[in-house]
Amino acid sequence: PVAATIESLPPNALREAVTALWRIRPSSPRSLFAEPEFVRLGQTCEALYSNAQHGSKDSRGNSVLAFALANALGALGLPGWLAPDQRHLALSADIAAARLHAAFERTEAHRVYLCPLDKADVLPQLKFGPNRIGRLTAAELEELIDASRLRRTFPNRAFDARRFSQFTWLVSRENESVDRKPAERAVPLLFEPTGQDWGAIQPRRSRFAFAVIDALFAMLLAPWEDWLTSPSEQWRPLRGALGVYD
Repeated sequence: PVAATIESLPPNALREAVTALWRIRPSSPRSLFAEPEFVRLGQTCEALYSNAQHGSKDSRGNSVLAFALANALGALGLPGWLAPDQRHLALSADIAAARLHAAFERTEAHRVYLCPLDKADVLPQLKFGPNRIGRLTAAELEELIDASRLRRTFPNRAFDARRFSQFTWLVSRENESVDRKPAERAVPLLFEPTGQDWGAIQPRRSRFAFAVIDALFAMLLAPWEDWLTSPSEQWRPLRGALGVYD
């Protein structure tokens, strides 16, 4: 029933276009843009979704939407791009269509920030607001970062979840509104205002996301000096690890 619900989510036109594309074997990303099945997918998306229309084009006439779709297809596991020993990582055409449909319909994005606390000694398991401090198993890490998608996108790289599970993490989450078109989200540089001062210095520009800053601030408010075994020798337990200095 769950699979049937997922498969019935996207419009039939999108499912048919993705299914046709899933059967081809493009030799490269550039050749993909010339494939009739890929062109059909782009036209189908423009017909179905208002935020896919009126995209900019590059010097070769390819729409920015085409780059966005190519990026998405790589993450979903277009079979023709995967090596023979990695084609098991490809999602089915129906699920790929469902995820494309969800991406075009999305109004909110969910961000997760992973901050390693490998230099912060042994911390207790904590949950506060949208944040969590604790150890993550290898399976939890792989699920959190979507390890299968990483393998589809970066086939020559590996994520060693077992080794990364050996220390404590701060996991911070936040939701934000999605008010940009899919093409803008995929290639934001092409949509930057041309009149801005690219050399301008921002003296107080934040190094971390505000959600992470809030989480670190909450951590610093904890009575760490009362929890130390040797407060006279080490009363700044987060010194160095979180950038806390005299």
